[in-house]
Amino acid sequence: MKEYTLFVGGYTRPFFGKEGGEGIYVFGMNPETGALTLRSTNHQAENPTFLQQRGSLLYSVGELDESEISAFRISEDKTQVTLINKLPLGNHTGYGTQLTLWPDNRHISSANYRGGSLSVCTLGENGEMDRICNTLIYEGSGPDKQQDGSHVHFSLISPGGYLLVANLGCDTVTVYKMDAEDKLHRMENMSIRTPAGRGPRHMCFSRDGSRLLISCECSNTVLVYEWSEEAGVGDMLQEISVLQAPHAGFTKLADIQLSHDGRYVYVCVRGTDQLCCFSFDGDRLSAPNWFPSGGKSPRAMAITEDDKFIVAANANMVAVLPRDPVTGEVGGAIASCPVGHSTCVTIMK
Repeated sequence: MKEYTLFVGGYTRPFFGKEGGEGIYVFGMNPETGALTLRSTNHQAENPTFLQQRGSLLYSVGELDESEISAFRISEDKTQVTLINKLPLGNHTGYGTQLTLWPDNRHISSANYRGGSLSVCTLGENGEMDRICNTLIYEGSGPDKQQDGSHVHFSLISPGGYLLVANLGCDTVTVYKMDAEDKLHRMENMSIRTPAGRGPRHMCFSRDGSRLLISCECSNTVLVYEWSEEAGVGDMLQEISVLQAPHAGFTKLADIQLSHDGRYVYVCVRGTDQLCCFSFDGDRLSAPNWFPSGGKSPRAMAITEDDKFIVAANANMVAVLPRDPVTGEVGGAIASCPVGHSTCVTIMK
């Protein structure tokens, strides 16, 4: 098997009293042993919080007072990235937290946490950042202390092309459809409000597209909803906790990922420094199990295409964890590398 290429983002500025890092890290990963080799770094993206890759292109959004998206070209040998251009997102876009590359290869969206907004941009013919075509600004709040205002945290494209936007501050998932003129239209009858105080952070679909799974930061729970391309978000089928036991200290879940075979769901749990694993029958979650994340405060993760490894982006390091494709169990870290407050990781496809 060929070596995996990993792209890891980390803060370039001091964060919570800790020194920042180099921005974007490019690693090679041995597909048999999980061993990591740092190939290069690139500091031209400030405070990258999320990375998206497609083909020879890599995109980054930064946690800045006014967000910007950076486009990079990946070298042929997959060892480094070169900046193509940047697109500032303007007012009401502070603290970009997540990027979504649309399946049409023409659009990319940024969830802007502090700005309480979502920016949708067009891409040029060569993959460069082109222009902003939509800026959606939300208002509202929720009962949790973290829900002091609108905090957009994630966007996702449904199998049928709808845009879903998760607002942690307002307890909403709003659905849109884009027309031929690049304008978004809100689909009120397809959108939902979660139970109060949940704080929807990240989302993913089941492999058949019939279930929407939402990780909720404020409640440390996962919600499972029905989804159809005709009716949108339907009934809530389940709410289940990611905590192994009551925890008096800080606990905030983060990323949610589905294994490639669709049988297991993993959630990052900051505070307890764990990955929570659920069995998933395509309808509901069950049999939770917990495994160390290999570092402190796991914020994001990526699963290799063979389902044999999970790469966890912890606040203090990136860790490679072996995974049993049959049982879903995760072993202790077999490789790791310090990264200046890592925030995200993606495996080149």
